[in-house]
Amino acid sequence: MGTSAQRTAGRRRSLNDAGGAGGAGGAGARARDGAIVPRVTDTPTLLFVYGTLRQGGPNHALLADARFLGAATTAERYALFVDGIPFLAPAPAVHRVRGEVYAVDAATLAEIDRLEGHPRWYERRAVTVVLDESAKAARKGAGPAFGDAPAALACETYFNDRPTGALSPNGDYGTELRRMARRRR
Repeated sequence: MGTSAQRTAGRRRSLNDAGGAGGAGGAGARARDGAIVPRVTDTPTLLFVYGTLRQGGPNHALLADARFLGAATTAERYALFVDGIPFLAPAPAVHRVRGEVYAVDAATLAEIDRLEGHPRWYERRAVTVVLDESAKAARKGAGPAFGDAPAALACETYFNDRPTGALSPNGDYGTELRRMARRRR
């Protein structure tokens, strides 16, 4: 089986050898809404993060081995509540929520599931996001399968149907992260 580092290197090699997350056989299947769903034997999970896992967030270190694909916004409207930490809820449908997309391996996803209390506290569910225009270079840098990928991606993210706190005024927890960073200075 090998060490953890050897397994991680093997996963990375298999992704690179297969031409990225889409594999040599193409970019992947399409979901009903037109979003791309990558496929390959060791397919990473595309994870949309909107809170403490984002760059500058206190839990971002968990994504150290993940591949950053770019900033994104949800295609549908959701409610983002903030009570020290953010809670994404399906209703009321208020904002398109801002965040970031990462390709994560199974081990990283399991760590994040533990952090989020999945499925008891937060529940990981499918969501379609639209990559920002500025993410084009990052997509190309992520490998051939993502370089020509459409802007809409089928991802997973963490929802909480029992949110607390105040409704975000703009659907962007990054505003809160920047405010916290200014306070630390």
